[in-house]
Amino acid sequence: MLENQKLDLILVMLEKLDDKFGRLDHKVVHLEERFDRLEERFDKLEDRFDRLEQRVIQLEEKVEALQKDVAEIKLVLENEIRKNISRAAEGHLDLSRNLQELVKPNSEMEMLSIRILETDMKDLKQKIS
Repeated sequence: MLENQKLDLILVMLEKLDDKFGRLDHKVVHLEERFDRLEERFDKLEDRFDRLEQRVIQLEEKVEALQKDVAEIKLVLENEIRKNISRAAEGHLDLSRNLQELVKPNSEMEMLSIRILETDMKDLKQKIS
């Protein structure tokens, strides 16, 4: 082979290599672009995760506050309201007993009045007869 032919052959091979490297370079650029997009998406996901984490922390704080409020309400119910209801119920029972005691003598008086009337009626019947 002549030197010119060898050089032409080397030139053709270099062109093929250059073409392959050009395509490879294009693929690398494409991969870099895709990686950049993936990186952006990952950053967005991280931001969203951070916001979500902050919201969860806020929710936990609110739940703790609610639990504290509920515990305080339970204490008030147990220590104050139940006692006051018991006192009111006892007062009601006392009033009910007092009312029954007041009504009882009236019933006895009515019974005595009826007996007196019966006796008077018997006397009247006897006088009439």
